[in-house]
Formats: sequence, structure tokens, C-alpha cells
Amino acid sequence: MVSFNKWPIVVGLGGVALFPLAQAADVEFRALISDISSHCSIALPETTLSFVPLQADKLIGGVTTYQIQPLRVDLLCHDVTQNIAPSITFQGNTPYSQSNTLFLDGSANGVGFMLRQDQGARPSLAEFYDTNQAIASNGPPLSLTTLDTTNNYYHEETFWVGLVGPLNTPVISGNFQATLTVNVAFQ
Repeated sequence: MVSFNKWPIVVGLGGVALFPLAQAADVEFRALISDISSHCSIALPETTLSFVPLQADKLIGGVTTYQIQPLRVDLLCHDVTQNIAPSITFQGNTPYSQSNTLFLDGSANGVGFMLRQDQGARPSLAEFYDTNQAIASNGPPLSLTTLDTTNNYYHEETFWVGLVGPLNTPVISGNFQATLTVNVAFQ
């Protein structure tokens, strides 16, 4: 028995610019496709992460992580008696030819978002940028905590999203974002 749940998330930067920010509003659509026998679902308490604006002329030198934010994924099953082993994948645009771990909608602009699975503690800015530990778009499924009677078939998983750059020069000023689709399989 396998069911899949998909959730889009948007990771964005308020603006990397030297000009005032425009006003915007977000709209959210939710749906669930579930195997009726499993009764499992995912929830993303925050579907939009906003990062503090940065000045383009400050994004110089080697690749650095400028900000990190948590992304929480809640897993829940009800009316089940067997152990459930969830796994997760992420899909998104990766415009940089050197890596499928740098997410960004549209064309490369010198910055991007990197995603890492929690290892028990928030990574520091200095250690965050690591393509070997980063989650790849359409990469292999990552095993998550088993849902069973010991956790009442509920668990909160944490992932870390980092704003990284400069990835090429020059860094292009303006608003940008990355939209990811979160896929969870419950088995």
C-alpha cells in the first residue's frame, strides 16, 4: 500500500535590490490524494518562507550561505495499526548546470536556495553550503521517521533552507523565488 501526497511550497527572497520592494499577496491551494486504506497525510505549517533582502553588491567572493530558515513537514496517519515508513522527495527548477541542488525559478541570477535534511541541530551559516549533503531535485527518496504507536502515528520532520550565493557573476538584482513540490510516499 503506497499513497502519495504532493504539496507545493514557495521559498522566496523579499528582494535582492537597491530599490523599494513592491507589494504582493500569496494565494494557497490545498488538496490531498490519499490511498483510502492508509489514511495518511502531510501538512506544511508554512508554505512560504521569506528571506531578508540583501544588497547585490554585498554578494561577492566564494559561495556563502547568507540565511537559513526551517521548513517543517508534519506527517500524520490515523485509523491504521501497522507501522508506516514514509519517504520524501523534492522537485523544483535547478537552473545551474553544475548542480541539481540549487533551486531557483527562472534563469540563473547568481543566487539560489539549498535544502538539507535536519541532522539534529541547525547547521551554521559557515557549514551549510555542502552539495554532498544537499537534497537534489528529483533525487533518491529520503527515509523519514517511522509512524507507529510509539509516536501516535505523528511526526514533525525539519528541513533547512539556505539562501546561497554568489553562484556566478554578476549577481542580478531583483525579486526571485524557488517553488518546490514535496512528495511523500507512505508505505
